Amino acid sequence: MKKRLLPCLSLLSVLFLQACQGLPLKPSAPAGTALSTALQPLKPGSQIQARLFTGPNLRFEIAFPVNAHRKAGDFQTQALDCTAFSKAKISVRGVGITGSLYPAAANAGNQFTVPVTGCTINATIPNVPSGENRVAEIKVYTAANNEIAGSTLSATFDITANPTTVQMSYRSTPTGQVVGDFLDQNLLLLASELDTSQLQTLVDQITGASGTYPNFSYTTHPLLLNRTALVQDIIAQSGNLALLNAANPNYKVQPAQLNGSVAGLLGNDKYTVQLSDPISSPITDTNGAYQFNNLPPGVWNFRISWPGQYSSDSNPNVVTSPFIIGVITFAPGQVVNAGALTLYPKAPTISSLSASSGSPGTTLLINGTNFQAFTGLNTVKFGNVTVPAADVSFVNLNQLAVKVPTGITGPTTVSLTVGTQTAAQTPAFTVLPPVPQGLSASNITSTSFDLSWNAVTDATAYKVYKDGVLYSTVNAPALTGTINTGVAATQTYNMTVTAVVGGVESSPTALSVTAASNWLSWSQLGPNNEHVLSLAAVKQDPNLVYFGAQDDGNPAAGPLGGVWKCLSGTCSNLKLGSETGSVQALAVHPQNAQILYAGTLSNGIYRSSNGGTDWTQINTGLNANHLNIKSLVVDPAHPTHVYAGVARANDAQVYFSSNGGDSWSLASTGLPSSSLSSISSLAIYNPTAPAEAFVYAGTFGGGVYKATGGNAATINWQPINNGLPTFGGLVFLAVVDVRALTTHPVLSERLFGAGTGGCFTPFICANIPPIPGGVPGGYLPGVWRRNEGDANGWRQLGHNGTNAYGPATLTATSTGLTQMVVHALSIDPITPDKMYAATTDGIFRSLDGGLSWSAYNTGLSSALLQINAIVTQPQALWIGTEAGLYKAQ
Repeated sequence: MKKRLLPCLSLLSVLFLQACQGLPLKPSAPAGTALSTALQPLKPGSQIQARLFTGPNLRFEIAFPVNAHRKAGDFQTQALDCTAFSKAKISVRGVGITGSLYPAAANAGNQFTVPVTGCTINATIPNVPSGENRVAEIKVYTAANNEIAGSTLSATFDITANPTTVQMSYRSTPTGQVVGDFLDQNLLLLASELDTSQLQTLVDQITGASGTYPNFSYTTHPLLLNRTALVQDIIAQSGNLALLNAANPNYKVQPAQLNGSVAGLLGNDKYTVQLSDPISSPITDTNGAYQFNNLPPGVWNFRISWPGQYSSDSNPNVVTSPFIIGVITFAPGQVVNAGALTLYPKAPTISSLSASSGSPGTTLLINGTNFQAFTGLNTVKFGNVTVPAADVSFVNLNQLAVKVPTGITGPTTVSLTVGTQTAAQTPAFTVLPPVPQGLSASNITSTSFDLSWNAVTDATAYKVYKDGVLYSTVNAPALTGTINTGVAATQTYNMTVTAVVGGVESSPTALSVTAASNWLSWSQLGPNNEHVLSLAAVKQDPNLVYFGAQDDGNPAAGPLGGVWKCLSGTCSNLKLGSETGSVQALAVHPQNAQILYAGTLSNGIYRSSNGGTDWTQINTGLNANHLNIKSLVVDPAHPTHVYAGVARANDAQVYFSSNGGDSWSLASTGLPSSSLSSISSLAIYNPTAPAEAFVYAGTFGGGVYKATGGNAATINWQPINNGLPTFGGLVFLAVVDVRALTTHPVLSERLFGAGTGGCFTPFICANIPPIPGGVPGGYLPGVWRRNEGDANGWRQLGHNGTNAYGPATLTATSTGLTQMVVHALSIDPITPDKMYAATTDGIFRSLDGGLSWSAYNTGLSSALLQINAIVTQPQALWIGTEAGLYKAQ
């Protein structure tokens, strides 16, 4: 009884192909199925498997190799390209079978083939009789009836009463073909009784096969096995395979060889040479020779391809396909010379430019064809000026990015040379003069301002435009211009300046300038029965402001307390949920004016996402004892970062939210909270580095503190009280409430502070010596200034001649701030030297950055009206008083 071992050999890589994992097997066909075949769809990393079924006991697995990296349209062995499949010839032969068995639908006039659609073959072979050494074979053909190279697979199998699986691949193919040769020669005894298991072992020894189905490797591919010599020796030894020597060199076919070379490629461009045999792999290289070894004899397709910007013809006007395809017949041991191929860069074309003009340094896109991926091979000229190679960037074969060069002005042309080929097109382009840099505004008043800019080489004049209309022409070398007509207070103007060189005008440089305010008096907007505690303005709308009011506990007096919205002079009360209460702090999201935050006296923090129409209490993370919110600030550079200051005797704290108030974390490390009664003010300074802001906290009981913000876990407050009076033991700071902190809108490292409280005779400061001419023991806060990094710390700016504090050189001369109890400070964002101080006795204004002050109370109901809050915007100025809201006119 013969013992047959019927393993399967997976195919080695063919052109562009690598051995891959097999697809999962389909279940056996149901009883009654004769013989059917299905080729699975090609999948990267998979194998094509065709399953053949006959009755309940026989299954074939046919494995073609698939290139794991194949893409649609790739040139490769056609046996693996489903688009080339048109028909398949499937047959079963064996002793006792007359001729060959084909599927029922096979057409004898069509070589007994069945149609193939894509990768699917459906066929049936009826009535396959049982027996030993049956031979199965499959071949695939093109529509032109040409056999697809490498598609033939074969195997032997026995049909018994038990289920049988036959795996077909290159490893099994020589064994199946040898038995088929015996059938062809009518050697029926050999065909039926040969030990095919032993024959497969002999074939494995000849080819050096190793591995398991479907992944095998070989020292000699099965297609290089000399089946004719093997068949002759088997016949000569009457089928005694033990007498055959696997080392017999006659059992191997002498492989063929292909040589060739490529020249003419530029840079690192590469060519690719491919053969359709199932053994060789494609060769990709730059210029130079190529060689294929170990080619199986046969007729194989040949293809050499190169980048599309090259032609195989030396005439740049001749367009050739970027590949050559042919067919080569290889005899055993034959060396075929494919010859030398010289490639030539195709002549580039310029179809268009992305702009018709531009300034030096700007980027111009050149559109066309046949550009080089290696930028040093694309030479661009503007007139006679060659663009440096570093300023020419390859985008793709049809586009280059080029920086407009310096050293040329006016109309010119753009030319392009790729390698040795120059584009016939030279489109017109105008090189504009350089754009004037450094445009800035100064001396801004309510009726005029000055512009200045940097010089442009060879400029004869500069043109100044106001809101798109030519305002003036400034002859060089002058670099300034005054805008003093058609300017109104608080209005914004779009200013642009161009340079004129050789009669050509440059692109504009732009600057938005807002004229200074010219507030003359105050006009009351809000109800006079509201005690305003806090204000928040919206930069996007100068007619809109919100204020927080004090709840006096007397509902009969009207809708007191809560948040009020004033739009175009009409004010309405916005309740915070079911509670109203006193609102001591307000803040607006710097980028989304619909998002508001409100800090209350006893109910914590509220947030609105629709401009105050609806409010939500957002106290997650706040201690129940920390719901008296005295200050709020939003980081303009990180708008989801919000800081809240709590007022509580001997327990003042700071909370931080990184998610816009959804939750809060305690951030008081470094604060002497047990000696503080309030975090009364908060301010933000955003330096260039570090990335996170500096946060300043003004306290009641401890002066001013500073921390680096952005992370509650790392916030660590440090006192910055250098320069502030201490009177030996921080007595002064202990009784001062720093109600006002603000940073300079331009010099952000400059911090201003002010507050309430101080030392008074005959209280705790009774023994403090007076300043010259002052009253013994009387010291009030006034206005102070501090520059970040200044070792001298704080300097007092605003004071009167009686209650000032300062170094020994400070005299009793008043700076004009006659009321030194200050509740709020604000700085004009357009003219930052203009400052406002909200005091117990009205408003004071400084026009010189705080060095001198004067009362600014025209229009107030009383010159001694207490001002609690002030907000300055480019086009609006509001104050919140104990008698409602006022707006400057």
